[in-house]
Amino acid sequence: MLTQQDYNCIGVVAKHCDYDKLCIAERHALESDMENLYCDFWYEIKEYWDQVDAYDLAVLNCNGDQACIDAIPQVINYTEKKALIYGGTFENCSGKTRTFEGIRNVLIYYSYARYIFINSVDDTPNGLVKKTNDFSIQLNDKELSKQADMYRSMGYDKFKKTEMYLCNKREIFADFNSKNCVGCGCSCDKCGGVTKNKGYGIRGGNITKRL
Repeated sequence: MLTQQDYNCIGVVAKHCDYDKLCIAERHALESDMENLYCDFWYEIKEYWDQVDAYDLAVLNCNGDQACIDAIPQVINYTEKKALIYGGTFENCSGKTRTFEGIRNVLIYYSYARYIFINSVDDTPNGLVKKTNDFSIQLNDKELSKQADMYRSMGYDKFKKTEMYLCNKREIFADFNSKNCVGCGCSCDKCGGVTKNKGYGIRGGNITKRL
């Protein structure tokens, strides 16, 4: 769902990226982090993502031919679904405009947090080993955890903004439920919490929600 270029200006993978490990990190983030954050609604999100991308590709292939564009089957609530994935703006309950970066960026930050740890390990015939070389000193596990947690925290902040958008647009995204949507018509005891499975370390505390 992502490419190496999606991480530009996010993490240091632009020049020295192990794409196979980045793919693994993305897969882990999809299966653990995103499903935990958005609960069962994550399956709807993936459908929206496919719908929006397929429509945009079809429009692009029309090369500006309006008749061709008009013939493309419309995506219901296309504008709102695209904003959910790629970011946009909305008015909060006070009528103030708020911006958010969209679910794509949430996935980018959580994937990169996992990549930080996965990239430090190599598979060899003798088992897993830590990567080393003669010209640099590798970060220890505590330092890596600190870096990974920083990106997870940023990803969680971006998730909270998408959550606000989903609650604000509950007439469109009626199947999304969150315990944090107080006053927005949503209620659920299991959805919307921080992700617990970091994918590294023996144990670790959850990210504390900022007030």
